Amino acid sequence: MAPVINHNLPLDLDTIEDQGLDDDPHASNSDSDAGSMDEESLSDGELETVDDIDPEFILHQQLAEDEVHSGEQDDAHIVPINLVWRALSPLLRDLSLLAELDHPDLQGIPTIHSNQKVTTRPHLHSGYIEICSASLDRLSRRSQRLNDVNINSGALLLQHLFHQAPSAAQCAIFSSFDIHLARYDRPSADVWRQTKMTEYWTKVVWIIPVHCDVSEHWVVVVVYPSARRILLYDSLAAGPEDCQETFKEITELVDKLTVAAAENGHQKLLLDSQWQGNPLLDQAVQTLTYSCGLWVLALVAAILRGYHVPGVVEQDLEQFKQLLYRWALTLPPTS
Repeated sequence: MAPVINHNLPLDLDTIEDQGLDDDPHASNSDSDAGSMDEESLSDGELETVDDIDPEFILHQQLAEDEVHSGEQDDAHIVPINLVWRALSPLLRDLSLLAELDHPDLQGIPTIHSNQKVTTRPHLHSGYIEICSASLDRLSRRSQRLNDVNINSGALLLQHLFHQAPSAAQCAIFSSFDIHLARYDRPSADVWRQTKMTEYWTKVVWIIPVHCDVSEHWVVVVVYPSARRILLYDSLAAGPEDCQETFKEITELVDKLTVAAAENGHQKLLLDSQWQGNPLLDQAVQTLTYSCGLWVLALVAAILRGYHVPGVVEQDLEQFKQLLYRWALTLPPTS
């Protein structure tokens, strides 16, 4: 039993402008659902259109041409970054997430809370998805704020469920604890040991959940290493003055990740080239005090499925949470 998958747009911002376009009657703009790619279009490397315009091409152009940036560059950073504080558009919104997560058999799943564990799919991640009974308790309760265990296991569970989507295999999902590697300036050996299971050096997209300790708020950062882009999804749409520390820590983490990969025989990124950071939202989508973690997981699902941002509204998040809870119950209990 697995969700029905739409095979949507890959998210390589560097190569998108070189790919061919086909008219697709099911294609959409940023306010409607994206269509699917068939096997032939995948093999030909062609993308569907959105009103005869490739939104990824527009997104790439905006990232490359925008010269307006805020804040000063910190000379202590190895990764130079310009913060361009405006949301990008047009963005593909994932409007079909709830429908594709839903499944009639989920309603008959016994609600027994035990420790659940499953091996991750080898082409996605090396390791396990583990969900403890306390995490299931938290997922099952309405209006319950998600914690780091929910976020990390939930992100891996979504990648496990959407494994057939081409974009899912292009994504490395990091733990929310990985930001501590930068925050506490851990050595390369620690960085490698803690992150190598993601095989991030082979991936097009890096997804990094971040907990902002001061504000007790969850955000998620999407890194396109080959395009040198860092995109921030903050459901409260805070301004640049509130997010500079997150960008600083992410650039430091990017540096540590590339150094660790290079020390273990993998190609190092061009860290001395200019990077660019943007928000994915310029208006808040969150009004509830406890929903930030659910917005993070909704963004993770959208990226894995080939979109840019979630298409759900806040009223949908409780259903999203309950669907995740039901899927978590389908994992085998530990012996």
